[in-house]
Amino acid sequence: MKRFGASLPWLVAALWVGAATVWVARDPRMARVGFPAHSVHSTAADGLSLAYGYLRERAGRAGAGRAVGVLVRPVEQSGPAAGTVLFRIAPQRTGLSELAALLGAAGRRRGGKPEPKPGKGDESAPAAGEDDADDTHAPPGADGRKDDKPADAAPEKGGDADDEDQEEDEDKDGGEAAAAERARQAHARSAAAELLTPAEEEWVEGGGRMVLAIAESWGPLESVALVGGSDAGAAHRVNPWPPTVAEIDVVGGRALAGPELRRMATLFAAGEQAVACRRKSGAGEIVVLSCPGIFENAHLGESGHLALLEALAGGARRVLFDERAHGLAVEVGVLDLLRGWGLGPHLAALAVLGACLFWRANARLGPREDDYRETRREAVEFVDSVAQLYGRALSRREGLALYYKGLAHEVAIRTGLRDAALEKRVQELTGGVAPPPARARGDVGGAEFARILKALNEAYRKAAT
Repeated sequence: MKRFGASLPWLVAALWVGAATVWVARDPRMARVGFPAHSVHSTAADGLSLAYGYLRERAGRAGAGRAVGVLVRPVEQSGPAAGTVLFRIAPQRTGLSELAALLGAAGRRRGGKPEPKPGKGDESAPAAGEDDADDTHAPPGADGRKDDKPADAAPEKGGDADDEDQEEDEDKDGGEAAAAERARQAHARSAAAELLTPAEEEWVEGGGRMVLAIAESWGPLESVALVGGSDAGAAHRVNPWPPTVAEIDVVGGRALAGPELRRMATLFAAGEQAVACRRKSGAGEIVVLSCPGIFENAHLGESGHLALLEALAGGARRVLFDERAHGLAVEVGVLDLLRGWGLGPHLAALAVLGACLFWRANARLGPREDDYRETRREAVEFVDSVAQLYGRALSRREGLALYYKGLAHEVAIRTGLRDAALEKRVQELTGGVAPPPARARGDVGGAEFARILKALNEAYRKAAT
C-alpha cells in the first residue's frame, strides 16, 4: 500500500496529461485556429481542408494508382515521382526567399529602371487571348510613351540599359575586373530570385507539375493590384487549356507581373493583366496563379474554382500539397540519414541484439541469492561479539586480570590516586576480592570466575557513582 501511495501522484499526473492531449486532439476548434492559413489541416475560411478532402475522396473512388497527400520535406529529400502534381498555395517567405526579394529590389534600384505599372502596353502584363509565351506582351513603347533610346538600339537581354552603359565605359577604361564582378553579382541575383529550386526544376523537367499560387511577389514574379482596384474581379480564359473552366474570380484582386511572364503563356486574364500563366519545362510544367484564395474553403464552390482544381490535379496523377510552405516541415533526422545510406537492417539487428543482452543480464540462473544485508549497529551486539572474541583468545584467569586492570585504570582517572593509595581504593571497592595472577598455572573454575566477575562488576558500579 505504501508503494502504491508513493506512485499515486505520478499516476494522476500521467492521467491528466493524457486526458488533456485527447481533449485537445478531439476539439474541433483546433482545426480552425491551430493551423496557419492555406493549410490542408485548417477548416477555417482561409484553409484548404475542402480542396484536400475533395481530391482525396475523388482519388479513393478512382481506385489504385491515385493518392493525395502532403509534402513536409524538400523535393530533393522526399523525391516525388514523375507525373505528380504539387500544390504550393500562398507560400510563406523564408529567410532565403526574403533575401532573394531584397537582392532583386536592390538590382532594380541600381539599374534605375522604374517599377512596372499595370496597364495597357505594360511589358510585365501579358496580352489577353495569346497562347504563345513569347507573344503575351506588347512591344516596348506600344502605349505611345516617349522612348529615350534610339530606334536602332538593341533590345535588353537579362540586364538594364544603365548596366550595359556602365559595362561599356568600364571596357573602354580597361575595367574588365569590375565588369566581371558586376556580371557575377547579376548572375547571383538571378539565381537567388529563381521561381523554383534546382531540385524542383529537375523534378518538373522529369514530368512533374508545379501549381504555384502566390499572394505576394515571389522570386522573379511580382504581384500587382488589378486595374480599377477591384478585390474580386473576374478573369476569363484566354487559352484553350483548361477547356472545362471559362472564368474564375480573382479573389484578392491581384495580378501577375514581372519579366518571368515573357517565358509563360497566359491562361486567364482580367482585362490585359495576367492572372494565371503556364510554362512548359521539359516533360512537365509550371502553373502560376495570382489568386490563391480561389482554393480556400470560403471560395472553392464559387465560379469555376472547383473545376480548375480538378483540371490542375489531372486525371491520373498523384497530388501533393506543400505544407512546408506554411511552416509545417519535418526535418531529416539521424535515422532517416542512416536508412538512406542502407543501414536500416543493421540498425534493426543492433536493436534485437541489445534487447537480447538486456534480457540475458536480467535473467536468473538457478536459485535466487539471498540479498539480505544486516544494517543494524547495536551496542549489545558489539559487546557480545567482543566477548566471544575474548572468550576464544584468552583464558578465564587472563580475562579477569585484564578486567581488574581496567577497573584500576578507571578509578585512577576518576580519583587521581596513584600507587598504594590507588591499590587500597580498588580493594575497598571490590571488598578485598582480587583475581589470581594472570601467569599462574591452571585456570579458574566456573564458580570462582563468576564470584570474582560479580565483585568486579559491583566495583565498576560503585566507581561510577
